[in-house]
Amino acid sequence: MNVQEIFGTNIRKYRIEKNLTQSIFAEQLGISTTHMARLETGKHFPKANLLNQITSTLNISIAELFLEKNMVLLDMDSEKNILTPDRISKTLESEISIFVSSLKKKLKI
Repeated sequence: MNVQEIFGTNIRKYRIEKNLTQSIFAEQLGISTTHMARLETGKHFPKANLLNQITSTLNISIAELFLEKNMVLLDMDSEKNILTPDRISKTLESEISIFVSSLKKKLKI
């Protein structure tokens, strides 16, 4: 899974946890159901203002949208890869930096 797919999977996960259908959530965000589906499948990535709306509506942080990936990447059979808050934080910082760089390239900033 790439970052966009993980991001989309997490949006879907948190949306379902809030008992929101895709169409109701899309309506709350002011986007089409098609756009919502593309976000959740990793085919599109939201602009900054939509990202803020998503996290605000779901009452989560941006970092939470990347947390699943960090846990999947760790090899839990190795003691050096034990999941710790510091390790999660460092991995999240790295992923967010990659995300921001990608977003800047797409927005040509």
